[in-house]
Amino acid sequence: WAPEKRIDVLARNKPPGTVLAIVGNGDSDGGADAVAALHDPANGIVCLRGFVSHDVLRVYYKAADVHVSASDFETLGNSCHESILCATPVVLEAAGGYLSQVDNDQQGFLVHWADAAQAREAVTK
Repeated sequence: WAPEKRIDVLARNKPPGTVLAIVGNGDSDGGADAVAALHDPANGIVCLRGFVSHDVLRVYYKAADVHVSASDFETLGNSCHESILCATPVVLEAAGGYLSQVDNDQQGFLVHWADAAQAREAVTK
């Protein structure tokens, strides 16, 4: 995964009693290995690496209670759009393409992940 995805921020700010599922291929520049090192099922972090077809991806979105992203550099934010189409609420960094896709407190929440308390509260709403 690219550094701007800031998956380490998600892992550090995961609310107690929740599971963070990280799904997909990642990248080929070593980022995927760094994210895979976060895999810790006993503490609620699960990395499911590998290609995910659109049909399976839809199942993951629908199975999730919430879709989270700490990325502060999404020009479009496809994952946000896909999640909302699957009726899964989102908690996203208030930046980039996310700003035009999410009406705060309707499809989910726009937060600043640097404010861990705000982000955790939004995830658990």
